[in-house]
Amino acid sequence: MKHHIYIVMSVVAFAFMGGACSQTDDYQAGEETQTTPVEGIALSLESSQATIETGTRATVSGYSINSSIDPTNKDPKLRTNWKLDFKLFYQSSGATTEYLAGSFLGGIYDSATDKQYWRPVPTGGTDKWYFPNYFHPTANLLIYPDPAGVAYPAAVELDQSTSAALMAQDILFKNNEPVQIAHNMIYATSGSSTRSISVNHQRSMLDFIVSDVVHADIASVTVVVGTGVTAKEYTPFQVQKTGTTTGNQEYLLILPETTSTAPVVKIKTMDNSAAGASPITYLFTVGTTAFASNRCYYFTLQGNQVAFSPVTVTDWTTGQPVSGEYIAVTAYPTFKGTPNTTIYLYYDNKLTESNGAGGTRPKLQAVTFNNEGECTFKPDGRVITHIGVVNDFSQLIDLSTTSSTIKLDKMYIDLTSILGLINPPG
Repeated sequence: MKHHIYIVMSVVAFAFMGGACSQTDDYQAGEETQTTPVEGIALSLESSQATIETGTRATVSGYSINSSIDPTNKDPKLRTNWKLDFKLFYQSSGATTEYLAGSFLGGIYDSATDKQYWRPVPTGGTDKWYFPNYFHPTANLLIYPDPAGVAYPAAVELDQSTSAALMAQDILFKNNEPVQIAHNMIYATSGSSTRSISVNHQRSMLDFIVSDVVHADIASVTVVVGTGVTAKEYTPFQVQKTGTTTGNQEYLLILPETTSTAPVVKIKTMDNSAAGASPITYLFTVGTTAFASNRCYYFTLQGNQVAFSPVTVTDWTTGQPVSGEYIAVTAYPTFKGTPNTTIYLYYDNKLTESNGAGGTRPKLQAVTFNNEGECTFKPDGRVITHIGVVNDFSQLIDLSTTSSTIKLDKMYIDLTSILGLINPPG
């Protein structure tokens, strides 16, 4: 299925014009007399009905982009405080020349019942705009928010934590593409009709899920782009959360299409006072490929496994896949210990298992080190509170009593020192 965002031009046509249209792309000196006056240009989203006649926005299974809860998929009439820049061009001797009679900047939205479109603002005594009647002119257009005191193009906002803040970053545009303006139009009986012009998203979108987490355990989710003094930390919009206490959290974030450094998803946990642990910050690098205009990037962070899925790339407008994808590396930490030995760990979340006699017992995690004394695996918790060499909780060392609990906030955890205390050499 295809998704289309449309610019619809409301025009007033005159019956005698049908036979006076120029049949070439060449601009003619007297063509001002062969033009169609333009009342305004209306922006709308195609209906989401799955019919042959109606285009649809394709969605990616499991994600929210282009669905009913995606703020950028809402009726563009909600963007009534936005403005429209429209530049029309014709071809002359191989060069592109702007057709000023059909071009305007800062068009404003007219919400009157019989209008509901962006109309040109009178400038320099001009209050009428015209589209020339030749086959294939080209157009550049830009639909952008116009907050008081902020001139376009405004920088992408760091805080996109609300639906309105996210949508305000979604610039719509068309860049020097052919359009059919007046020629071959089918005019309505009333003397007016419409002709659509499709547009795309100018910027890039991230749609990512932090899955299988305890919601109360997540203090913040942000995205960092760049390093050092030039780094920017963005707050995404949480588009949905599943489950009451545990489940998935999905986020949307719009980034500049010129982003050329790998964004890093930063997840900070809450304090775990019961285990005496400070907040832990996990960092996940999205990839290294530069972002592109009108692209959406989807991925999932496996919160309970500290893992990162591959990134799927689609055309944001159509929802169709784009060739190539990021290759993300699974992010399990590596532990260092005594070669060819097995130890047992217990964590701050106090998992239990059946004891085979109708009751429960602490669930220990067995870890076996290889010949190099390393083991990479998914921890059962965030903080190691007990450790030992026997598969018996009562014989493990309680690290909390010695103020030496081990926070798993790094990708390489060296346990050799604590294991040396359990089994002193010699």
